[in-house]
Amino acid sequence: MFYIPCIKIFVEQREYKNSWPCFILLFLFVFQNSIFNIQIVRFSTALWIAVYSILQVFIRGNKRFLWLPLVTFLVHGSFFFFIASFYLCYFLKNHIKILFYAFIISFFFSTIVFDYLDAFSDYLPPVFQHMVYSYTETDAAEAWMEGTYDKAYSVFLHDKLWHYWECLMIFFIYRVKDHLKEEKDLSLLGFLLGFMTLANLASGIPNMGRFFLVGIPIVAILWLRNRQALKKYDVVIWLIPVVYSYPLLRRYRYLLETTDLTIVSNIIHIFIKNI
Repeated sequence: MFYIPCIKIFVEQREYKNSWPCFILLFLFVFQNSIFNIQIVRFSTALWIAVYSILQVFIRGNKRFLWLPLVTFLVHGSFFFFIASFYLCYFLKNHIKILFYAFIISFFFSTIVFDYLDAFSDYLPPVFQHMVYSYTETDAAEAWMEGTYDKAYSVFLHDKLWHYWECLMIFFIYRVKDHLKEEKDLSLLGFLLGFMTLANLASGIPNMGRFFLVGIPIVAILWLRNRQALKKYDVVIWLIPVVYSYPLLRRYRYLLETTDLTIVSNIIHIFIKNI
């Protein structure tokens, strides 16, 4: 219900052309937040409601959608974090310089927080102590890391690299903030910096790191709308397929293991036949 309208807003931008950079940005916009994974269908649905509300409020200027983030909590309980962050960042969006420095600090904080999470777990509520224990307990970690280096390397490629690339793109967008196309782009950048700051700070809590995913479509549409100002950083766009090559490979392997490819081929045939 919200996935397709979000894509429609993206492709309706005047800057969207039938070109490879735009196709890559569209891929970035949709890939990481799949609605087709049944294991996370509620979270993905709530996420696209969140993205749709952001696009309506900031890109289309429809303030009547300011209530829409409240719906996300009804779909997935963890989105109380998004609701609180949305309204806080909406009111702080004009303090871009402060939010940028907060974003940088929070990014470095989030990269080291797991190293100290176990040490401070005794000070957390019991429910979080159990979650931290399950994430950091030695035997569980050794079981996960069996085969060691290759596993650790794959975790970095699959779970970390795309987030670092997302933060790098935000950094470059901030660098050209004085040349952004419209005032609403500047407001959206301020909101994004504030939200990603809070997401970085919350990433130490198990499962809360998933809220980085909310920022990816926002980064993609901001970059699309301001491609001229960001032209000297085009290499960042061309490297996105490389950054996502391992997640794509993982998804392809999962498809081979769980899907009858004759069904997929029939769907493709029907789609092409009816174009």
